[in-house]
Amino acid sequence: MGWRKEADIVRMSRRHFLRSAATALGSLLAAACDLRSPSTTPEETSGPATPVPPRPPEGVPARASPPQKVQVLTWSEWLEEHKDVLPQLAEEFSGRHPSLTVDWQPFPLTYDLDSPSVGQQIEQLYSAGLLFDVMQFLFPHFTSRLFVGDAAVDLLPFIRSDKYDLSDYWPGAIEAMQWERKLYGLHTEVRPSLLHCNETLFTQAGLGVPTTAWTWPQFRAATKRLTDRQLPKPVYGFGLDVQVFSTLPWLWANGGAMLSADRSESLVARPESQEALQWLRELTLTQAVTLWEADFSRANGIDVWELFLDGRVATLYGPWINESALAQALGRALGFSIAMVEPPRGPRQSASLLGPFIGASHLSKSARVPDDAWRFLSWWTSEETQRRFQAANQNGFMAPPARRSLASEFVDRYGAATLAALAYARPLPLHPKSNELLKAYDQGLVPMWKGEQTVAAATAAIASEQNAILEEWRRRQQQKQQGTP
Repeated sequence: MGWRKEADIVRMSRRHFLRSAATALGSLLAAACDLRSPSTTPEETSGPATPVPPRPPEGVPARASPPQKVQVLTWSEWLEEHKDVLPQLAEEFSGRHPSLTVDWQPFPLTYDLDSPSVGQQIEQLYSAGLLFDVMQFLFPHFTSRLFVGDAAVDLLPFIRSDKYDLSDYWPGAIEAMQWERKLYGLHTEVRPSLLHCNETLFTQAGLGVPTTAWTWPQFRAATKRLTDRQLPKPVYGFGLDVQVFSTLPWLWANGGAMLSADRSESLVARPESQEALQWLRELTLTQAVTLWEADFSRANGIDVWELFLDGRVATLYGPWINESALAQALGRALGFSIAMVEPPRGPRQSASLLGPFIGASHLSKSARVPDDAWRFLSWWTSEETQRRFQAANQNGFMAPPARRSLASEFVDRYGAATLAALAYARPLPLHPKSNELLKAYDQGLVPMWKGEQTVAAATAAIASEQNAILEEWRRRQQQKQQGTP
């Protein structure tokens, strides 16, 4: 993805981006329906493989069977971005497996909390006749149905059979794919959330951009110094995006969490979680080094990311974006450069969110020959193939590798802060009801951010709602196992 795309994605509001993705999904589903029309030839469809022809008469040489396609569903923009690299890699795969070829198929993904989960979208594609063997580059925190058997299958039997080594992956990359002692995908790329810093504002305030992680008290002191609320263009030391992606790591850093490790109980109302949210609330409402994103939107029709790009926010916690691309492109356009550093270290530990944009590959339940699909998936995620993929993309817009050893070979491209954060980055908690649980968290904290409700009251309400969601899911699972309606 070139710098123009990177900058455009940051500039776009989430709602606009998600509406565009939803429109693209509708187009794909319409195309899938066309595949089922009488005018479509078997060669044009992605359905089951053509039946094996009858054996030739005795004495007549048999024709060599054509290579079978391994159909890989992946993000359409990713295909366009890497169109010069993928054919060469596909040839290498076929060279190792002469009976197989790779057929990448485009899929514009939607990941809005208010839209159907990606698992449901894929179920729609199944019913429309669009089948595939491997699913690639999805967004795990919105694809929970993939990980409970609806669309993806457990990889552990294949991993054990091939003695595929998982020890080289960043810990969070494995955690993101696990559900009930099963592993439903492997990563190729990962993106930790980092602290984005406007270096120009730091210089004007007489501060240097930190080279290692600040502590919470150091961060608070710096943001107060960076804040200048004088009109006509007030500057805020910290831009608080209050969605779960940006606030949950602060809970982790204080030893808190949203859900228990076994995903059976909400922990939002535990003291460690409440203390972290209280600290953020005071930073926003009492010390006034920032305003809540919704306040910006109501007043100016813009969001906190746009304020950051407008030079009015000095620090912003958010998903990894290629630093060199932004520093060069936005620096020329907006007059300042951006540095990315480790998130502030909490009282209990360092914490960063793994995601939200991360590349993962899953073995589809519709794979016609699961062993062939695994041959592609294990080859694609291997250190050798990913090294070739990284090296072939010299423009510097790749995301960091999911393998630690490989990432260390490209430290100059991704930066020491990125690799440091990846060592402790964690994914959002995976659960079949992830969408509902995340919405309960985000919406339940709104009165707290507005100053209308205490932290204790808000978190108690969230915990009650989340526990009700978890209990209802358990009840339905028990009914399903017992065969009762």
